[in-house]
Amino acid sequence: VQDHLGAVQVPANMRCLYKPFYTMSAASALNNENIAFRLSGRNNSSITFSAPKARVLIVDDDDLNLIITTKLLQETKMSIDTAGSAEECLRKTKKRYYNLVLMDYMMPNMDGGELLRAVHKQENGMCKDTPVVMLSANVYGDKYKEYMQMGFQGILEKPIDAAKLEEEVIKYIPDELI
Repeated sequence: VQDHLGAVQVPANMRCLYKPFYTMSAASALNNENIAFRLSGRNNSSITFSAPKARVLIVDDDDLNLIITTKLLQETKMSIDTAGSAEECLRKTKKRYYNLVLMDYMMPNMDGGELLRAVHKQENGMCKDTPVVMLSANVYGDKYKEYMQMGFQGILEKPIDAAKLEEEVIKYIPDELI
């Protein structure tokens, strides 16, 4: 229901899902819980930079996370590739240079720390010095320090906040590409 100023007013007995929505927000709404995840009220139309010559690889075993992260970065006009597994990531980093890798930590067969080391030590790899930002829902307590000691340049907590994603990405894209 919209009020006279155009603001949406939601009755107390209703739940809202904000796009893009995540599995947890859908489950919460269906279970009648008052939890809604948003992307800081920002959407991908508020991206403040364009870098059409920059290359980013997003690595996550969850297709929905790949879609959401790609969509959030779409207006940057960066060349965005995705990998659904550690093995696919290693194949791609062996063939192509990326300015930045956004990498999920919890993946089957090889966790993010192992994959980070493999990318940076990959024989004939193209991304030995590429910054890698970790994506994880498990950033709590001493975990942040532990992840940074593994060699990640940054950490983004899931669900991904669009503003924080933009802040993190722009740190690692060379100025001449923006």
